Amino acid sequence: MGMKEDAISDFRLRRGSPGGAFLSLCTALVKYIMIPLGLLSLLGSLANGLSSGSGLDFGTVIDQLAVYLDRLMVYAIPLIILAIPLGFYPKGNYARIPFKLVYGLYLALLLLMFTDGGVLSISLDGSALGAGEISGVRVDLRIQAVIYILALISVVKAFMAFAEFGSYRKDYLDSLAEKAGDSEE
Repeated sequence: MGMKEDAISDFRLRRGSPGGAFLSLCTALVKYIMIPLGLLSLLGSLANGLSSGSGLDFGTVIDQLAVYLDRLMVYAIPLIILAIPLGFYPKGNYARIPFKLVYGLYLALLLLMFTDGGVLSISLDGSALGAGEISGVRVDLRIQAVIYILALISVVKAFMAFAEFGSYRKDYLDSLAEKAGDSEE
């Protein structure tokens, strides 16, 4: 069997693991949905506690930070969907390469989209500050360098799909041969 037949046969559904797909889906749901929801809840309760003791309205700050977490959860939906075939196909399988490549490249794009290129902005009006003489404050957190480094790491991880394939291909083929030997008995 040639390389082309190997690559095509690796996309067969019987070469995957439904349990691995489910585990990968659950992991992605925790990373991209449950943790941001937990942060929103934590920040909300923290804002209530801080606002009650001071004249500042931390609820407004939390609401603006919540917009970024909401955006993260929406933009992460394709990553959650891509996690299914990533978990379904084992390492060393040709079918895993395109999904891992797209996953890493989209993660880099997600980092840039969700942070507006590395600038997080919070605007407060005077009423939120508890000061009548201040009309408003705008804070821009510029983290472009960090975001670009993380995006670069994501791109490198995307292309690591090829290295992962080469490293695990022999083990994968051995496991296929072992399964074939078990089914013949």
